[in-house]
Amino acid sequence: MYQDFFHLKELPFSLTPDPKFLFMSRSHREAFDHLLFGIHERRGFIEVVGGIGTGKTTLCRALLQELEGQVATAVIFNTFMTELELLRSINEEFGIDASGSTRKALIDELNRFLIEQLAKGGNACLILDECQNLEVSVLEQIRMLSNLETESEKLLQIVMMGQPEFHEMLLSTPLRQLNERIQIRSFLQPLDREDTQAYIAHRLAVAGSKGDLHFSEGAVRIIYEYSQGNPRRINTICDRCLLIAYTQETHRITREHARRAVKELDGALGVRLRSRAENRSHIPRMTRWLLWILLGIVVISGGWWLGRSLPLFLSPMEKRMEGASRVTGAPQMEVPDLSSAKGSMKAIKGPLSSSSPKLFAPLLLWEEVGQGSSVEEAAAEAGMAWTRLNFSWEDLLRVRRSCLLELRKGDGQALQYVLLRGISEDGAWIEEQVGQVEFRERRALEGEWYGGVWVAWPPTYMGGMLRLGDSGDPVVQLKKSLRKLGYWQGEIHGIFDGPTQKAVMAFQRDHHLPVDGVVGKRTKGMLFVLVGEDRGSP
Repeated sequence: MYQDFFHLKELPFSLTPDPKFLFMSRSHREAFDHLLFGIHERRGFIEVVGGIGTGKTTLCRALLQELEGQVATAVIFNTFMTELELLRSINEEFGIDASGSTRKALIDELNRFLIEQLAKGGNACLILDECQNLEVSVLEQIRMLSNLETESEKLLQIVMMGQPEFHEMLLSTPLRQLNERIQIRSFLQPLDREDTQAYIAHRLAVAGSKGDLHFSEGAVRIIYEYSQGNPRRINTICDRCLLIAYTQETHRITREHARRAVKELDGALGVRLRSRAENRSHIPRMTRWLLWILLGIVVISGGWWLGRSLPLFLSPMEKRMEGASRVTGAPQMEVPDLSSAKGSMKAIKGPLSSSSPKLFAPLLLWEEVGQGSSVEEAAAEAGMAWTRLNFSWEDLLRVRRSCLLELRKGDGQALQYVLLRGISEDGAWIEEQVGQVEFRERRALEGEWYGGVWVAWPPTYMGGMLRLGDSGDPVVQLKKSLRKLGYWQGEIHGIFDGPTQKAVMAFQRDHHLPVDGVVGKRTKGMLFVLVGEDRGSP
């Protein structure tokens, strides 16, 4: 109903688990990475747990897209079945004979198929959704499938997705043996308030919003309070907000729109929200101020004590990046001479459509012309390859390379890109227009920057996509880069073999990239950021 009014290509808050709408929060990204790692490394059982509406099915569909053409998959969504029905469904999903009348006949057929896959260098994965609905006897049958293995590796990787009660089931005595065989576990967490705002912006952008549809900060606050960060509930209330805004012919979703949507969806919650506001009004203003001041003193003093008392622990990614700066001698980023910036104005000339973010020189010109060209298409026309990565401020401090920061202005919907020219603990030097560099305090910048970073590299860097079985100079360059970063200890040769794939996967895992063992755009972009074309020699 409101799709044409808001100029959207499709409904942004549909409850259908469409993988292109998947928003990668930290827990979703970790779960996705763990899934890819466990499947490609043949770890057998993998468990993914999340509450109702946290995005398990959407994550599953995104996983299937990622595995397509690489791994044979069988997906079981309806888990209300007997042992025999389950085995038949698995064989049907794999496209093999499911006519056997006994469990032995069905398992023998499955085993034959898995051995054929292994002989061809392939892998197979069974994905079971809504596992909390499975009977104990059926779960025991699934455990027995893990016995399909060779002396060195599992023939079948089994992903079990379920609600928290499934995890509790696994802790029971009857399922102790199954629980002990699970090597990788992931738990999907609700979104926090910042992620809720970014989630809304992400879905609007995927649906084709040009940035003229805004959810105010007050509206996001109400949406988060209602949903408690649950993606399905966020979708429900946002869809109702858009419907209300449509009837009022406005493109700005306000706090009042969100409150009305809450009352329409859940009258009881609307009363609770109103009651809290009324209760706060009875607290004297001076008393509230004193309470806030006291809380601030406690927080500040507590943070000071923690900072003095606790050691600093680095994540695997942080340790690797710290080592990369030390090994490769990454230069300290400085604000360069503006004349050199002006000299590189011709780096990108390609057209940008009105639907693309406005990008800033010297890497991309401040212009909007043409129709239908994405950021990457425009970069390709100018002879550069691009990709988007997720960084923290600490990552930027360690890498110290110029890049584009993706900012969200106003209510978090409109995208703006600025060129990072310098970085410190307190803030960054950014260029919003050609030749105009200004210092922005860290707190102010982090209020608009959600970790999105765009990096560019020459298309000749490592050639095209690299994967198992490839050979040549690009593989040599890859291994030199991995050696610089401490991921490759062997001989430098031009064959992308099994050990090379494992080194790539270790690099991907430490840097929060899809762990698939393939050197695609994101992996290549991260390697270029850490090592660079000019520093890839041994």
